[in-house]
Parts: sequence; structure tokens; C-alpha cells
Amino acid sequence: MNDVFSNIIIGVISGIISGLYTGLVMSKYVAFAQHRLTIIDIVRRIEFGGTNGILDYAKFSKIEEISYSSCSLLYLGHTKAGKKGLLIYKDIMNTEQKFKNKILTLSELIDKNKKWQDAYLDIKPNIISILSLNIKL
Repeated sequence: MNDVFSNIIIGVISGIISGLYTGLVMSKYVAFAQHRLTIIDIVRRIEFGGTNGILDYAKFSKIEEISYSSCSLLYLGHTKAGKKGLLIYKDIMNTEQKFKNKILTLSELIDKNKKWQDAYLDIKPNIISILSLNIKL
């Protein structure tokens, strides 16, 4: 009878520990995914238009949030994703300046926008950071 009780206690304790660890791993992945999707969403919300290949209009809204999300990814241990986000942020800022100086074509901005989205859609989390017991969130 004592054996059964100790097996139940061990089973309950191991279940609680594995549940807590699983919750931690999922929380870390969700934090990564949230920042990744924030960056993709901001890039997709860049508004632009023109006629005959001439860029008449461009609106770069909330671009600074890319920097914020990228720094958050660096803090969470996703170095590759964070650095790539900061490079995209820098490229967008340079592209916005080119638009203001009227040296950017519509096709260039379309190509750049697609490149920014593709670059971030392919980014993967740092598995070691996700699976570690570090509680950075």
C-alpha cells in the first residue's frame, strides 16, 4: 500500500514539473512568435503607390517598433532574429530617406518590401534559448 502511495506522489510531482516546463517553453515560443509577427505586420503595412513606375506615395508607419521588437528578440536570446530585424529596420529607414529625396522607384520599393517580408518569414527561433530554464519573457 505504501508503494502505491509513493508512486502516486512521484507521478503527481513529475507531472507538475513537466507541466511547468512545458508552459515555460510555450511562453518563450509565443514571445518569439509575437515579436516576429509584429515585424512582419509592420512591413506589410507600409503603404505605397504610383503610376508608370514612379513612386508617388509612401507611408512608413510604426517603423520604430521593428527596432523595439528586434531588441526584445536579442534580449530573449534570439540573436540571429534580432540582428536580422535591426538590419531590416536600418534598410527601411534608408529606403524612407530615399523616398523623401525622390530617388526611389515604385519597382524598387515593391522589391524591397517583398525582400523584407521573405527575410523575416524564414527566421527561426533559437532552440537553445527556447528550451533553456532561463525565465526571460
